[in-house]
Amino acid sequence: GLWPASSLLSSVHNLSSLVATDVLKWRAEALRADRDTVIIGERVLLVPYMPEHVAKYHEWMQDETLLHNTGSEPQTLEEEVEMQKKWREDTDKCTFIVLNAQDKKMIGDINFFFYEEDDPCHAEINVMVAEPAFRRQGYATEMLKLMMHYGYTRLGARTFAAKIAADNEASVQLFTALGFEKESFSNAFKQHTLMWQPAPDQVTSALLDSSNRTAYTP
Repeated sequence: GLWPASSLLSSVHNLSSLVATDVLKWRAEALRADRDTVIIGERVLLVPYMPEHVAKYHEWMQDETLLHNTGSEPQTLEEEVEMQKKWREDTDKCTFIVLNAQDKKMIGDINFFFYEEDDPCHAEINVMVAEPAFRRQGYATEMLKLMMHYGYTRLGARTFAAKIAADNEASVQLFTALGFEKESFSNAFKQHTLMWQPAPDQVTSALLDSSNRTAYTP
């Protein structure tokens, strides 16, 4: 059935009382349990990255601008197939394909990466609206709010970071509008790092009043 994600707030772990290994174990268990979870928004659905999505995703990633803005390297279709299998099992990242809720067509993807060994509650977030018709209409904002709400209440994320190419001013504005602030700039990679550490009451007020999760059925 449907679970209001906001109800998870009452059972959010007090992460300050947990050691890093506890957080990592808890997140791994949550990711395995949520492997077939869909996050339901008003205009978008966040669904698990499944084999049937790979061909379209590979088509998107032939676009040089998308590769540049996401910091990605081009892959063959066979490599994308293997990556999808691996990412479904990994517990240091979380990936959803994003569908337009009206017609269930793929419009983008969104990811968490938990790569900071000294801070298990640090989540790097990456969002892509691949279909041009859905850009600059608020879809990316809804995708980010849904994902961060899920990350905070379910995966233990407490600090969110976004790495954005220096020439991608639209993404800088998108994240800044959500409360992110510029933390640093890498001359080597020519990218900004923006950070946001929400207070507990901002999880619903700044992110989302409510969202639902249900099992994925293609």
